[in-house]
Amino acid sequence: MIDIHSHVLPGVDDGSKSLEESVEICRRSALSGTRILFATPHIDTPQQFESFAPNLDLLEGLQREINKLGIEITLMSGAEIFPSQHLIGAIDAGVPITLANRSGHVLLGLPMSSIPLDFEHVAFELQARGLSVILAHPERLIPIQQDPSILHNWVTKGMLLQVNAGSLSGRYGHDAEVTAWVLLEHNWVHFVASDAHSSRGAHSLASAVQRLKNRIPDEDIERLTVKNGECVVDGLQVPSNPLDFSPTKRKTLWSRIWNR
Repeated sequence: MIDIHSHVLPGVDDGSKSLEESVEICRRSALSGTRILFATPHIDTPQQFESFAPNLDLLEGLQREINKLGIEITLMSGAEIFPSQHLIGAIDAGVPITLANRSGHVLLGLPMSSIPLDFEHVAFELQARGLSVILAHPERLIPIQQDPSILHNWVTKGMLLQVNAGSLSGRYGHDAEVTAWVLLEHNWVHFVASDAHSSRGAHSLASAVQRLKNRIPDEDIERLTVKNGECVVDGLQVPSNPLDFSPTKRKTLWSRIWNR
């Protein structure tokens, strides 16, 4: 599997706190079937754009360490970025913050409680530069939980969505769980990823696959955990075929999950 979202770099953000913890995340990820793991630390401020390059050295050092230990996983670079005009400037300046450091995809993260007023503008500016926008864990955002149809306009315009593996099991609460399944039912999800911040979450992608097996075809599971990730690795366009929004599906899923 290919995991496009993790906080595996040591001491960079609210993820791994040490090299030892980073190695353990990699070890557990590899054991659970992940073969490529993207390191995507948070970038929220202009200073973090300016100081991003040393993260690549950290990534190389971590890769050397896990290679020495025989952990069979390949690390790739990236970032989970708060959308702003600083991001546009960083892209134009060539700061290596795209996934796999290719001119293909950028992973954006939004505040849990609100959607920034200029988000759509920033997303359009990125798309105008030939980048695909991947929105991290939209199922955890309160405005999306309250009204998933907000995403319809975005996905029909080419935005890609990444759902957290833990959301499918209720790790982030009922609202996130229901919303994640609603997005899957509408074929709006393009990636399932761990968003691992510690070794406890490193195996969650494999657990999510087991839950998905009861709900969607195997070829769709492979698309969400392997094939679309391969497109990101190669800097290629990710196929997308979103369905129209159906409030009925949302109500049905609410009832099914709440009463199970």
